[in-house]
Amino acid sequence: MAAIVRIYATEDAARNASANLARAGFADNKALLPSELTGREANAVRSAVRDGILPGSNTAVCTRLLQEGRSLVAVDAVFGRGNEALKIMADAGAVDTYLVPDPPVRNAAPFSEVFGWPVLSSAKPSTELVDSKWRFSSLFGLGLLGGGAAPLSSMIAFPTLTGSKSGKRSSMGLPLLMNSASPLSSMLGLPTVLKPKRPWKRSMGFGMLSDNATPLSSFIGISALSDESNKK
Repeated sequence: MAAIVRIYATEDAARNASANLARAGFADNKALLPSELTGREANAVRSAVRDGILPGSNTAVCTRLLQEGRSLVAVDAVFGRGNEALKIMADAGAVDTYLVPDPPVRNAAPFSEVFGWPVLSSAKPSTELVDSKWRFSSLFGLGLLGGGAAPLSSMIAFPTLTGSKSGKRSSMGLPLLMNSASPLSSMLGLPTVLKPKRPWKRSMGFGMLSDNATPLSSFIGISALSDESNKK
C-alpha cells in the first residue's frame, strides 16, 4: 500500500477529490480542511499518520500547510492502484505537488494484498504430531533411529558384503577382470578399427586432400574473389 497526499487551494476542491476517491473504491481517504481544524492541525495530521493514510515523513510540512490555510487530501492506495488515485486527485485540482513527495511503497507483500491473500495463516494444520506409545516401527521391532547402518540386514542376519569362497573369475563366459579394452569384440573376433583395403583418396568426386583452397567453387566454375570493384 502507498500513502499519498495532495494539496488543494480550496476546501471545495479537496471535498470533491475525497468524494471522487470514495466513489472509485478508495475508502481509506481523508480530507483535512483548515476551517474544521483551527488550532488542531498538528493533532489531525498525527491522527492521519496513525491511521496509515498520511506518510509520516510529511508530518511537518502537512501541519504547516494546514496552518497556512491549504486543504489536504490523503489516501491509502493499494498496490496496483496508485496511479489511478493520483489521476483522480490531479483531476480534482491538486496544486504544488512538489511540496509533498510520494513516499516509497511500504507494503512488503503487495502481490498478496492485490488478491486479498493473507501472508501468514493462523489456520490449524490438518495433521498434528502426537505423543503415542504405539508406533508402526515398534510393531516390527525397529526403532525410528538406529545405530546400525543396515538394521534390516542385521535383524535377519544377512551380510551386506560377502566374500566369494569359490574364487569365481568369470561370468557368462567373460572374465570378471580382464586386460582387454574391448572384450566383446575380442570374443566375437571383430576388429575395433578397420583398415581400408585401398587408400581412400576421394569421396563424392572430390579429393580427400587438395591443394585447392576453394575446391567447390572451382568445381562449379565460380570465382572465389570478384574483381568487379577494380573494374569500377
